[in-house]
Amino acid sequence: YVATGHYARIGTGTDGQPILLRGMEPNDQSYMLARLPRPLLSHILFPLGDVAKTVTREQAAGEGLHNAQRPDSMDICFVPDQDYAAWLDRRGGTPPPGNFVDAAGNVLGKHKGYHHYTIGQRRGLGVSSTGRLFVSAIRPERNEVVLSHGEGLHADRVVCSQLNWLAEGALDAPRAAQVRLRHSRHSQQATLIPLENGGVELQLDRPARAPTPGQLAVFYHGEQVLGSGWIERQGDADSSC
Repeated sequence: YVATGHYARIGTGTDGQPILLRGMEPNDQSYMLARLPRPLLSHILFPLGDVAKTVTREQAAGEGLHNAQRPDSMDICFVPDQDYAAWLDRRGGTPPPGNFVDAAGNVLGKHKGYHHYTIGQRRGLGVSSTGRLFVSAIRPERNEVVLSHGEGLHADRVVCSQLNWLAEGALDAPRAAQVRLRHSRHSQQATLIPLENGGVELQLDRPARAPTPGQLAVFYHGEQVLGSGWIERQGDADSSC
C-alpha cells in the first residue's frame, strides 16, 4: 500500500471494487486525485479522509511538528512565489511575446508570451480600453491572445478528452452528474455524453464562466468521484460576462 495525506476516501462500489470518494469538507482533495487509474485505488490508503483538518493540526501541534499551523495552499509546492510564468521563463523554451488581438484579428497591443495568461483573466493585461477587457481565447499556433469585453466567456457545452472513468460499469449512455471545471469547491449539474473518440461532452444545466482548455473537469455523483477528463474546447452559450 501507499498512504498519503490527501483528504479523500476509498469506498467499495456495487461491483465490489474500490471507488474514490470525497474527503471531509471543507478540505476535500478528491479533485486532484481524479486521474488515478481505478486499479490503483486498491493499493492506496487515505488515513486523513475522515478527519477534519483542524483535528490534524491539533495532533501535529501535540507532537511538536513545526508546520502544524502552516497556512493552507492550493498552489504548486515547488513554485514558492506562485509566479508560474516566471518559473517557466527561467527554464527557457517559453513562447515569445506576441499580439493581443480582438475576435476579428485586429491588433490591440503586445503580450509577454501567452503562457502568462489564462481564459477569463482581466488583470495585468496592460491594454487600455473604454471598457474592461478579458482574455477570451489563446491561439498558440498564431502566438495570439484574444481579448474581448466578456463575449464568448460563458459556455453551456464543454468537450473533454482522455476520459478516466472511476465508477462501476462504463459510461456508455448519457448520465447526470455534478461537475467541477477547475480546482474550486464549486460544482454544477450537467449531463455527461460519451463520445466515440473516448472523450465526453458536458451539457451544463447553466452556462459556466471560462471553461479553459487544459484544465481538468471532474465528475461526481454525491460523494463518489465518477471520473475526469481534460477540457479540450467549449461550445459558446448565449451569455456574456
